[in-house]
Amino acid sequence: MLKDVDTIPDHIAEIMLKELFSEKDYSTDQDEQTRALLKLAQSVMVKQLMGKCSPKVIADTHRPLLSNPDTVWSAIGQLPDDQEICAQLVPELTKALHNENESVRYFAAKTLGYAGPAAESALPLLIKAMKEDSHESVRTFSAQALGKIGKATPEVIRALMDMVLSEDEGDFRADEALMQLDFDGAPYHDEWLKMIYVTLVPDSVIRYFKQRGAESVADIVSSIQRREVQDIDNPAEVLRAMGSEIVGVIEPLLNSDNNLERLLAIEVLVPYRNEIEVDPQWMVPFFEDKEVLIACKALEGYVQSTAELESKIRRIKKFLAWGKDAEDSRPAYYAMKVARGLGKEGDSILPLIEPYLESKDNYHHETALFTALHIDLQHKQANTIISRQLQNWTKSDPASLIYELERYPAIGKQFTKELLLIMNNKDAPHDLRLTCQFALKDLGYPDIYFED
Repeated sequence: MLKDVDTIPDHIAEIMLKELFSEKDYSTDQDEQTRALLKLAQSVMVKQLMGKCSPKVIADTHRPLLSNPDTVWSAIGQLPDDQEICAQLVPELTKALHNENESVRYFAAKTLGYAGPAAESALPLLIKAMKEDSHESVRTFSAQALGKIGKATPEVIRALMDMVLSEDEGDFRADEALMQLDFDGAPYHDEWLKMIYVTLVPDSVIRYFKQRGAESVADIVSSIQRREVQDIDNPAEVLRAMGSEIVGVIEPLLNSDNNLERLLAIEVLVPYRNEIEVDPQWMVPFFEDKEVLIACKALEGYVQSTAELESKIRRIKKFLAWGKDAEDSRPAYYAMKVARGLGKEGDSILPLIEPYLESKDNYHHETALFTALHIDLQHKQANTIISRQLQNWTKSDPASLIYELERYPAIGKQFTKELLLIMNNKDAPHDLRLTCQFALKDLGYPDIYFED
């Protein structure tokens, strides 16, 4: 090993590095163990010497090795994560994406990411590798490389969004990559709009939407209508992020005949108006809206506003009564959900919630259970039902119930005994035992584990 590598003159280090790389094999007179040790020593010396050499020398030394099928594997694995070096080797690294060895393809994708914007020419092959390579690590690092290269082309955006929506193990890398793309200065494309239904939207895109003002609002509204979507939380969040300047453009939509436009306006304006404490009575007319979801969203905003407590309770009770015999379950669901925010002050609502505690509709059943316990932590009927369901885990899967207990520690801690019994039961499914273990960890028991 080179203990005093720092004392070696740079030009000598360059000669030594090239000489090391020129070695194609060791003498066959050496036994296998000795040859392995010599190769290890060579690898260590290469890394030491590269610290003394210029990026150009390192790139020039690696170039012929990356182009040679016999040496590409050893050379590509030793490349440092240096942008200046990797940028000089883009053609060779791009070619390596075709290599039969999946480890070479993995390092090629990873190293092209280190090259950054200089690897723009590799985008088509990286997209192809991300979509089609048979190895998950290659797909994952191809997605990561697309983000690090940063070019916001329609093809890159579309490919990354497809991966986010897929069941691929690397979808989280695609999500990260979308956030890394450089949208500043990139030509606007409809793919930007589609992002709001798939993932978080980068700040640079939101800034662009904000600059376009009313035109962006029109594009988003039009996009929602074309897609005929009901879940518009993400588009509304994008519009809210565009700032108060957009409010004047959104407000006229409250009077639109189009359900989606009114729903979008409610979603955008309720948090904004509540924050600046606009009189919450403006929401009251929407309680009778022909579109049930708009009425529910208006109730949600009203309960979170500065309206008087008695008025909030009266509205919640009305929605509970409305939803009791209705085919549409949303009024009751939203009423119970928003009632949680009242805490103990919502005790007069409990008699209207209790009929849902034993509902066969799981949507209502679990919502009612946790609303009752938000209002009264010691609610006897709700506690009894949850305890019974956990004890009778063989009759119905309690996983969703356990997730809710995990979300609300004050409630969940009341059922640690039942969770421990399931976790330690060797007859329980492994996934269910693991779910209990994770829940207990979040409830303040980090050192509890089960044995298979």
